[in-house]
Amino acid sequence: MSYENLLLFFENVWSTTLALAPWLLFGFLIAGLLHVWVPDNFVKHHLGRKRGLLTVLKSVIFGVPMPLCSCGVIPTALGIKKQGAGDGAAIGFLISTPQTGVDSIMVSASMLGWPFAVFKLASAFVIGVVGGAWAHFSNSPSSNETIDDDDSSNARKRGIKDLFEFAVDDLFKMIWRWLVAGIFISAAITTWIPEDFFQTYLPDNIFAAMLVVLVISLPMYVCATASVPIAAALVATGMPTGAALVFLMAGPASNVATIGAVYKAFGMKKLLIYLTSIIVGSMLGGFLFNSVIIPTLSTQKPMEHPEGGWISIISAAVFILLILRFALMELKEAMSGRKVSSEKELKTKTLTVSGMTCKNCAAKLKKALEEIEGVALADIDVESGKVDISGAALNDDSIAESIATAGFSIHP
Repeated sequence: MSYENLLLFFENVWSTTLALAPWLLFGFLIAGLLHVWVPDNFVKHHLGRKRGLLTVLKSVIFGVPMPLCSCGVIPTALGIKKQGAGDGAAIGFLISTPQTGVDSIMVSASMLGWPFAVFKLASAFVIGVVGGAWAHFSNSPSSNETIDDDDSSNARKRGIKDLFEFAVDDLFKMIWRWLVAGIFISAAITTWIPEDFFQTYLPDNIFAAMLVVLVISLPMYVCATASVPIAAALVATGMPTGAALVFLMAGPASNVATIGAVYKAFGMKKLLIYLTSIIVGSMLGGFLFNSVIIPTLSTQKPMEHPEGGWISIISAAVFILLILRFALMELKEAMSGRKVSSEKELKTKTLTVSGMTCKNCAAKLKKALEEIEGVALADIDVESGKVDISGAALNDDSIAESIATAGFSIHP
């Protein structure tokens, strides 16, 4: 590995961060605003699993026009899931939303023709509905969520503090490691795959060409709008239009960061459904389009990925600072765990806490408890509600107050 390639790799890491950070933070902002403005019961009512396929259809209709890329859509989808949406609705939203958006459709129509743009829009809608429906029906009866109509969680008015706690401490913290991995892998692909790869090595056979494009674009961060000029240039130099469609569908709909987040939030079964829907849907759509429609290309030159100037730089700086914050928090937790295991004189108090429904709830409670003076470590089991609190000095009143402030209650 030469010094020049290594330098180029880190330049690509920074460039990818610049491209990703504004949309990602924008996605977290949307998720936070939904959390603050939209009651949990509203999401449960319209997107909860008990509503069946209608919820999937609603989520896809809601997501198709939104200008969110493959990373910006992650926090929004996790947010609506956390607020009570069924897995089918969330998966359908994840598949369809990053492929489209008003801006992407307009640019696609301008550079690749309206037939291409409309076909891409219709394909994203169909794949989203099919993938979401598949995820919905894949749940076993025992795994169905119970839709609780109790709106006690919305009794107090949510504000700016709740927005940031939800967007940053709940959602961002859940996926930050996958995002870092996605940036580095995407930069590696950009660095070591030749720029003229498609023109030089793409097979003449349409299925082989689409497969090659799929393998390259699936793990990469691809912006749905900014990648259209690239696709137009590749088509103009000989890439089959069907392969370009695969590039513009599979690329924006997934990347390593999104794949990791889906696995983390939904599990392996839903991840396979998510990937299979994108792979089969984009390949089938590319073949149908290549066989039926020939888009009209404009003569505009390809544009580079817009980095947004100072907005991207500020967003990237905020993104990096938050990543460092999470890394330091986890390092502190690891050191605290080792300290507890080596100090047998610490006391341990066991409680049963009500109101926790997910790992994010446990992380929130853990943070609140470990901020109490005298508490060294809080070990929490979500399913049973069991909380083991270890420390040199445990104050019952402080513990009870922190649990209540975090939004939970001690089970008698």
